[in-house]
Amino acid sequence: MAVESGITAPVTGMTKPDNNNSKDLSFISSSLPVSDTEIDRHPRAKRPYLASRRPSASILVPRDHPEIEIQEEEFPPDDARAMSPRRNPADVERLCREIQEAIQQVDNRRRADTFQSSLQALAEHIDEVKSEHDKLENESRFLQGYIGDLARAMSLTARSRSSNRQPHIQELIQKRDFFSKRLGFKESTREPSSVNFTRRSPATRRTRELPKTTAGQIYYSPSKIFLHVT
Repeated sequence: MAVESGITAPVTGMTKPDNNNSKDLSFISSSLPVSDTEIDRHPRAKRPYLASRRPSASILVPRDHPEIEIQEEEFPPDDARAMSPRRNPADVERLCREIQEAIQQVDNRRRADTFQSSLQALAEHIDEVKSEHDKLENESRFLQGYIGDLARAMSLTARSRSSNRQPHIQELIQKRDFFSKRLGFKESTREPSSVNFTRRSPATRRTRELPKTTAGQIYYSPSKIFLHVT
């Protein structure tokens, strides 16, 4: 009988312990308080006798064993499990054709995905180029307006300057006429050979040589009158 303290009763068929030891064990087992419910609740499995043990054998069971029932499954003809390893050429050709078609479909799908991604990238690039073009067009319009305003301002400035110069030119012409009448000279009508042309400034101006006086040579032009002292 098993005891809660872990001490087991002697097994039959084995060597018996000494009487002294048996007395001690009986004394210990009788001194320990053991209840029947605890023993029933935790039963301890007993080891079988050595003579009744069966030797371990292989788990392989022969096919013709009476306790074995083989259930053969039936598969459709298109199922790969029903096909024999030895196939006729027609089946081999059909399988090769199906495999090639499957590979081609996968390849076409990959190409379609790649083409779609490239089209999407191209559309995004077109949108970016369009936005840049719109931005440049707005900037060009702004520059055209600025250049037009600048040209109008320059034309107005030139007109105002020309209008301011007009009285000055009239004043110079009046002075020329005054000095000509005062000195008693008139514009000569001689041949061009008697006319002396000189370059007084980077811009070509025509001057007319007048008769010498005691003071020197007098020149006049449509805008200026000057005296060259000799």
